[in-house]
Amino acid sequence: MMTNHDLIKHQIKKFCFEKLKNNQEPLERFEKLVNSSSNMIENALKPELISATIIFSYLREHKLNGRGGITTKQLADYFGVKPQAVTSKVFDVDCIVNRSAIFPDDLKEHYEFIDIDRFEVSEEYYEFLESLEADDYKKSEKILLKLIKLDPDFFDTYTVLHEYYLNNGKGTKAYNLMQKGYERAMNLVLNKNGKFPDSLPWGFIENRHIIRVMFNFAALLWLNSDKKNALVIFNRLLKSNPDDNIGARYVIVAIHEGVKSIYEFEKMFDDGSGNWDWEAQEKWFWETASKYKSEIGWWLELEE
Repeated sequence: MMTNHDLIKHQIKKFCFEKLKNNQEPLERFEKLVNSSSNMIENALKPELISATIIFSYLREHKLNGRGGITTKQLADYFGVKPQAVTSKVFDVDCIVNRSAIFPDDLKEHYEFIDIDRFEVSEEYYEFLESLEADDYKKSEKILLKLIKLDPDFFDTYTVLHEYYLNNGKGTKAYNLMQKGYERAMNLVLNKNGKFPDSLPWGFIENRHIIRVMFNFAALLWLNSDKKNALVIFNRLLKSNPDDNIGARYVIVAIHEGVKSIYEFEKMFDDGSGNWDWEAQEKWFWETASKYKSEIGWWLELEE
C-alpha cells in the first residue's frame, strides 16, 4: 500500500505530465511542504486534496487558473475533491510553500540600518589623528589597538591601522585586521534573519565608519585577485546607498574592465600633480559603464 507521501507525489507527477507539459515546479512545492510540515502529508485524511491544493497554489501564483487556464472545478474534478475544499486548504499550504502569496509585505519589508553614536571612541580617534603620535608608526599602532579594544565596533580605527600596516610592508597584518573588522561590521548590520540592509545611508554620520571598512576590505580582496567577493561587497554598498558617496560604482566598472587594483584605478585619474581629475573620471565612467549594463544598468537607469 502506498504511503501518503508516495501517493501525493505520484498524483502530482501524473497531473504535471498530463496537464502542465511535465513542469516540475509543483513537485518542488511538494518537497518544500514535506521538509517543512511532514505532518500535513502523513496525517492527511484525503491525500488527493493535498495534491490538488499544491497544484492550485502553483496555478494561482502563475495566473494559470480560471478562465483561459485550468479552472478550480476542473482541478477538483481531476482529483475527485470539492472546489471549495481546495480554495479553503490553499491558505494552509501557501503559508509554507508560497508565503509571499499570504504575507507579501512580510517578505518585502524595507530594512534600514543606522548605527548608534559612538561618541566616546570617535572623539579619541579624531584627537589622535590631530596629534603628533599620528606620524609615528609604533605609537600609532599602540593607540589604535587601544581604541579598537575600547570599542571593537568602531571601524575607522581598523581602516587607519591597516593603512599603517600596508605602508610599512605588513600586508598580512593589514588583511587579517580588515577581515576581522569586516566580519564584525557584517555581524552588526545583518538583521535577525541574516539580511543585509536594503538601506545603509551615508547621510547618517553614524554609518560612515561601517561603509568605509567594507569598502576598504573589498579593495584588499580586489588587490588579492578575489574579484568575485570584492564585487559582492561593492554591489551591496551601492544598492544600499544609491547616492554612492563612497564611489562604489566606479570600482565596480573598473573591475569588470580588468583594472587590477584600486591603486591602479587611482593612477588612471591622477593629473600628474597629485590632484584628482574628476571630470576625466566621470567621462570614463559614463563611456565605460554602458558596456556593463547587466551589472550596473539598474543604477544607470536611476540617473536617467
